[in-house]
Amino acid sequence: MRLNEIDPDSVGPGKKVSAHELVGRLDNTDELEKYIRQHCSDAIQYMKDAGKYFYRGMRPGQGLGSAIVGQSRQDRNPKDTKEDISAFFDKALASHGFKALRSNSIFVTSDKSNAQTYGSIYAVFPMNGFNYTYTNQIDLVIKPAHLVDYPKDLIEYTKKWFADFKPVGGPGGVFYFAVKQDLQGIDRLKNDPVATAYYLTTTKASLCSNLAALAIYVKDDPYLQKFKDFNNADPKNWSYDAAIENLEPKSTDIEYAMKNGLEICISGKYVAVPSKDPFTKMLRKIFLQ
Repeated sequence: MRLNEIDPDSVGPGKKVSAHELVGRLDNTDELEKYIRQHCSDAIQYMKDAGKYFYRGMRPGQGLGSAIVGQSRQDRNPKDTKEDISAFFDKALASHGFKALRSNSIFVTSDKSNAQTYGSIYAVFPMNGFNYTYTNQIDLVIKPAHLVDYPKDLIEYTKKWFADFKPVGGPGGVFYFAVKQDLQGIDRLKNDPVATAYYLTTTKASLCSNLAALAIYVKDDPYLQKFKDFNNADPKNWSYDAAIENLEPKSTDIEYAMKNGLEICISGKYVAVPSKDPFTKMLRKIFLQ
């Protein structure tokens, strides 16, 4: 059976079919190109508009060396995020109407160097009708810090408080300088909106943790004592709304995510093509024509 005779509906969740088997020859890129143009026209247009490819790093055993036709799993296990955190964030996404979740998606990025850290680089062409979700994170590793509702105007209030706060010596001095470094780090990021979005939440978590630690040594400061019980690792402090506010997930304007190298969850069927010869010429042709 030839590739252009394969019905995409025959590829089930979590399944991948080697295009080498379907085409008959690994270097028969003409039929592969036709198949991609027929079934992935939306993705091709996104790539052209953004001036970027979708990339994914793939390990041996995932069709290495061949173009593959596949579908995202419905029960993906997280690799770099703890299972309970990933499940919580998926529930937060679902509660706000998102369809592409961490558990039912493959992860792609326009940043080739980022994709390469996960394996051999493939250009990914999601098939028409796919769902996607991206956040403000370059690397979508979810941490407890992303799930906590931080005090409103935390940074502004802390800056004003810190300006009049006297340096602390002894063991507490370590946390005094840690608070100072957190505030300086935020100032350094203010001219880079993508970096600010990526680091801001974890910096807020660090700031709250350091204020909580400092509160142990400075018990007579009312502002510090507000943070003495802070613990972002405790699930009772997590909330769906906080996760959405901190990570700002979106399912529109995918070109923005591609232009800024943000990691994207793709749910649905796809074609993945090795980013190397004999496919290089075909990839350039699809992109340019």
